[in-house]
Amino acid sequence: MKVQSWSGGGPKNIPKCKTQRGYVKLNGIKMLDKPSCAGGFSGDATVSGLHLVRIDALLCNSKKTVHFNIQNKNGLKDYLNKLPNHAVIAGVSIEDAMAKRLVLDALDAELGVHITDVKYRGSFAFVAQKTTKKNVVDKVMTAASSQNNPAHLNVNIFGMSAKIGAGKWLLKS
Repeated sequence: MKVQSWSGGGPKNIPKCKTQRGYVKLNGIKMLDKPSCAGGFSGDATVSGLHLVRIDALLCNSKKTVHFNIQNKNGLKDYLNKLPNHAVIAGVSIEDAMAKRLVLDALDAELGVHITDVKYRGSFAFVAQKTTKKNVVDKVMTAASSQNNPAHLNVNIFGMSAKIGAGKWLLKS
């Protein structure tokens, strides 16, 4: 699985937005693909924020993709609470997901993903499993660093089989 985020840039911190793509690929197939701003800040509320892809690790496909623009304080927490135990989630920040840091505490509580230390327009990418809180996280703390090298991961999930069950897996990055 390959996961990559991107960070927007505005005139105050970065004059031109470098065109990038945020994505989640599973076995080379894009489960999520969000382009960055083309030459400037996109400001598109349907793109900016946190994107999560629920992965069926047994079948190697995507079960569902959801977007949180971080304006709804309870949306992310409710979504994570409703996930079944041992659900596998890939997440990427797109543009600026840190606008409402308090909302992101749910990622730490439910998935063990601590990203509240990422600065304004920094970027993050993760793959995590609910209940066990096993995760692999990449964080790029600042907007300038994220423009040059946004958070990204290459992750393999091993140990899934019908005999083992959904609760047994191992992440390797």
